[in-house]
Amino acid sequence: MNACLWTPAYGRLLMDACLWTPAYGRLLMKILMFRHFCQDFFIEITQIRGVRIHVYIYRPFPKKNQTKNESFEAQKIGNVKKYSKNNAFPNINKVVSLREISPKMNASETNKSYLYAVKMRASKGDIHLSGAERLVEKKQILPASQSLLKRALNHGNGNADAVHLKVEAIECSEVLKVPSLSVTEADASNPAEAFSVLGRLLKENGIDDAESCLSLLKNASPMRGAMLVDIRTLQRCEPDPERGVRATYMDGEKTCFDTGKNHFREALILATKVSSAPYIVGELCISDDCNYTTGYFASKKSGYVRIPNLKAHGDPHGGRLFLYDGTSEEDLKETLAYLEHQAVVVTNLPMDVSLPVFDVRQRLKALKEKHLYRTETVIEAVESDRVRIDGRWYVSFTSNDYLGFSQHPEVKSSAVRALEQYGVGSGGSRLMCGTFELHRQLEQLIADFTGHEAAMVFNSGFAANVSILPALFGEGDVIFSDALNHASLIDGCRLCKAQTVIYRHNDMSDLEEKLRSTSFKHAVIVSDAIFSMDGDIADGTVLSEFAEKYHALLYIDEAHATGVLGEHGCGFKEHFHFQPKPSYLCMGSLSKAIGVEGGFVAGSAEVIDYLRNTARGYIFSTSLPAPSVAAAIKSFQLLQAPSRYVEALRKNIALLNSLCRQFNLPMTAETPIVSCEVGSEETAILLSERLFEEGFFVKAVRYPTVAKGAAWLRITITALHTHEHLERFAQTLAGLLKEMTVKN
Repeated sequence: MNACLWTPAYGRLLMDACLWTPAYGRLLMKILMFRHFCQDFFIEITQIRGVRIHVYIYRPFPKKNQTKNESFEAQKIGNVKKYSKNNAFPNINKVVSLREISPKMNASETNKSYLYAVKMRASKGDIHLSGAERLVEKKQILPASQSLLKRALNHGNGNADAVHLKVEAIECSEVLKVPSLSVTEADASNPAEAFSVLGRLLKENGIDDAESCLSLLKNASPMRGAMLVDIRTLQRCEPDPERGVRATYMDGEKTCFDTGKNHFREALILATKVSSAPYIVGELCISDDCNYTTGYFASKKSGYVRIPNLKAHGDPHGGRLFLYDGTSEEDLKETLAYLEHQAVVVTNLPMDVSLPVFDVRQRLKALKEKHLYRTETVIEAVESDRVRIDGRWYVSFTSNDYLGFSQHPEVKSSAVRALEQYGVGSGGSRLMCGTFELHRQLEQLIADFTGHEAAMVFNSGFAANVSILPALFGEGDVIFSDALNHASLIDGCRLCKAQTVIYRHNDMSDLEEKLRSTSFKHAVIVSDAIFSMDGDIADGTVLSEFAEKYHALLYIDEAHATGVLGEHGCGFKEHFHFQPKPSYLCMGSLSKAIGVEGGFVAGSAEVIDYLRNTARGYIFSTSLPAPSVAAAIKSFQLLQAPSRYVEALRKNIALLNSLCRQFNLPMTAETPIVSCEVGSEETAILLSERLFEEGFFVKAVRYPTVAKGAAWLRITITALHTHEHLERFAQTLAGLLKEMTVKN
């Protein structure tokens, strides 16, 4: 709809509005003024699908001794339809003009520079839902208005039925610039800890009765403003207790118009203005947004302290206290005048408020303190089962290159030949120009190797899982997922619109109970073949039986099983001696035993054809480069022949088991992945460091990969490990574990 208003007295006001949001449709608004802001206009648009939009545009900034109610009177000037060109806006009921509140600008006034306060308030009935504002230049009024209107109609605490916008002109000479408070973050994992932090901060800032102060915050009733609390008596002293005190006319030095709410930015701006007000000691706040659980304490002394987990997620309760230490009526008036009328621009805000640097810094600090901080180890060279780090050679027990194919001369030669023929990159996605003959050759080899009709290749196993599951399953479907599945499977399930049901790790009784008790349109059982941390094997026989019994698809991630399980390394189906069916999907990796990079999925020709047209990670990614594809082809060819590589790996797994028994090590090797649980994160890191000193490269696995306090060493065996290296490693590890046990 379009509305255009011409009057001799008021100039021209053009306004466009349309609505389209989940609740109301879409709302877009354009405000253009073709004369100076010398008059006051009130435009009421009613009954736009049940939402009233009020827009005020006026100048000048109200005098402190004059209330807005005294500054104008409304008089109806007629139905807006008579002023339109096409009468295309029947939902706009009326336009009301207001008596001008100041003379037109004279010559000296027109030379003044202005900022414009754009304010929004959204309500539902008598309940205040949301309020926000921007201080902007004239050219930014439109984007600021659009942003605030969209935000007003999308609030976590409910849908507004009335929205008010105000635009006011403020002389730049009247605006104060205040530097931002410094920012830190407290460590609190629940509301009890968070309120303990608040209590400590209150006492540090001279509030002795912190408990009574916190009680006011916890029991704050809904209001548009904050409670102004005398720190001596803890009595409220705001003029209107039902409304509270609102700090207004403020923004950051650099304004961005995002459509959502940036809690941190807005809170820091508010806290900075409040803390700079006369006779204000500090501020404490819990957001009334039910989806935001972080609050803060702010003062000149403490800075801005973010406090997480002040309330449970979904709790709409909020409250705000301004802590006041004035002693007279004049002090109170001065404080209120500053909070409610003084325009403030906050400077020196964090450069990128969408990614608060302070937050990252604090989280990194916490990771280090809890021994959860991780670093990359730079490997300079690889030779058989050894790696060179900082000029020294170490025996590596971290690699997933189970068969040593990444170093195989024929595999490397194949990559070099493809490099010379095709170049280092593919130049496009598979459905554009990124499919070479090599890609089709590799996919046919994978299909033959896994015993399926067809296969397709992805850039990684992770990309495969997060692309395949959302492409195949949606609303009404149910995914039954093992509790210890790989992160890529977990994320793939999360990206689906299907329901995900978690069953206890490798617990077939729990899985069947959940299959029986859950209704679904289609079902899929999702599991790793070899679990990447523990190294144990899923029960393929029972999983296959359940898939058939309950008419479910079976989706097996064979990233660590391809080239490992089965007599010839053909994986899960060879290990459990069952034939693949159309209801079975085999996903695998090219970056483990195959020794290259990439992922794949194999299944029926129809399913693979469908995935080529729907799997986003396949459609929208540049394809694997030819050298990687050629190397993977050679690896599969080596596996298809009677494989001494699989046999060498199997012998080394058996040897390690024998050595574990010999040296009383608390671990057993069923697959190339062996876990040695050691307890605390600190102990695991220390053990990894001591092994490194002895010439062994082994990484500690810690929370959140495993439970807190249950850290372990993740040890991987390859076909390239020598008897000597395995024996020396087992003996060294046994000695270090015994030494640490004695010390503890």
